[in-house]
Amino acid sequence: MKNSDNRKIIISLITNAAIAILLFFTIFFARLGIDHYVADSFSVTGILMLLFAALKFAASEGVFFIVGWSFKKIVDAFRKVPKYKNMKYHDYIEMKQEEERMILWPTLVVGAIFFIIGLIISLMVM
Repeated sequence: MKNSDNRKIIISLITNAAIAILLFFTIFFARLGIDHYVADSFSVTGILMLLFAALKFAASEGVFFIVGWSFKKIVDAFRKVPKYKNMKYHDYIEMKQEEERMILWPTLVVGAIFFIIGLIISLMVM
């Protein structure tokens, strides 16, 4: 059990780092030649990753349960044999709360690292 938890954390860290690096290079090459483009690339990447962590937190707390339940009900309207016909919203919430929550801290760490690097570079350039 411990081994699978460590594996999930490592995979999450690698995935978040890869996403952050892709964002960094996208912003870096889009702003190439503009003053402070390196600091901007790090800062914007860090801010976007921190906002993504906030979105993951909101989703794991159940803010978007109504959207998922509504979508399932709409899709059921087009099925011959409805899959969620007798499921009430309360039942859907109980089902979703039993699921495992997302790991948030790897996204926060990667975003904070990129943001702090961008802050340091922008303060050194001033």
